Amino acid sequence: MKIGISACLLGQNVRWNGGHQLSTFLRDNLGKYVEWIPVCPEVEIGLPIPREPLHLLKTNSKPRLIARKSKTDYTDSLTEWSSSFFRKNEIKNLCGFILKSLSPSCGTDRVKIYNSDGNLLRANETGFFAKRIYEEFPQLPVIDDGRVHNDCLREHFIQSVFTVDRWNTCIQKDCSLSNLITFHTNHKLLLLAHCPANVSRLDLIIANDSVSESEKVALYNRVLLETIHFPVTRKNNADVLLCFFNYLSEKLSSFNKRELLVIIDKYQKGIIPLIVPIMLIRHYVSVFNTEHLKNQIFLNPYPDELMLRNTI
Repeated sequence: MKIGISACLLGQNVRWNGGHQLSTFLRDNLGKYVEWIPVCPEVEIGLPIPREPLHLLKTNSKPRLIARKSKTDYTDSLTEWSSSFFRKNEIKNLCGFILKSLSPSCGTDRVKIYNSDGNLLRANETGFFAKRIYEEFPQLPVIDDGRVHNDCLREHFIQSVFTVDRWNTCIQKDCSLSNLITFHTNHKLLLLAHCPANVSRLDLIIANDSVSESEKVALYNRVLLETIHFPVTRKNNADVLLCFFNYLSEKLSSFNKRELLVIIDKYQKGIIPLIVPIMLIRHYVSVFNTEHLKNQIFLNPYPDELMLRNTI
């Protein structure tokens, strides 16, 4: 699974001050499952390490990327390099991007912008390279290193990139209608946790016999990527857990039914983390050997070793 990343987050000493911003979670935990595509736009355009810091300068048109003291303008250099970067084969089928927060080149938002006198105007801009990523890959999951430390946002991002990776594998292997139906069936409850309304749209796309298989894949791709952008909510997760309960209820004893409903209720109230009802449901799915539930990606969207559901 390919994920682009600001090189400093992997411990590379490429920041303007010659340092790095290592995230051990990204390098040591997520890194076991990822082929990183590390990049530092400022170094790629030939700037030295260490170097004069850059900032965004407000102009009458688009913001410019300017060296703070020398006032050297690197906007055109970074624009030209970005265009060549996006044409590289190695970034085809990227599943996501993780960027350095607040950076004038990589910041996803809250980046400071100044006027020509060096006075701060506001701090709500997007970094120059980050903006190019949004333009080039408008539906790609993107997060910054600050949000990676938020349990819910980290889980959402990683769940999304694993979903994109499975989708890429699916359409590269076989983009037939039967394969599309299998993907949708296995991901349906996971996608319900993101956006129930969009799952209905995906159902209609698959059922539409007036378009070709290739058109269905293209339509499905667009709505799928739109769907995973919706943050998963505790309520939606609880509704999905109740779907599992309904599927299993005929096989469960009265005691087991009450127990599972209590645990789902405690999760919805924020008393226990998501992993508790998930593990219980996995147990019942295994005991009763319910094939259609075994394949539901919601139960195993990424490796357990990442321990993302232990805290949400």
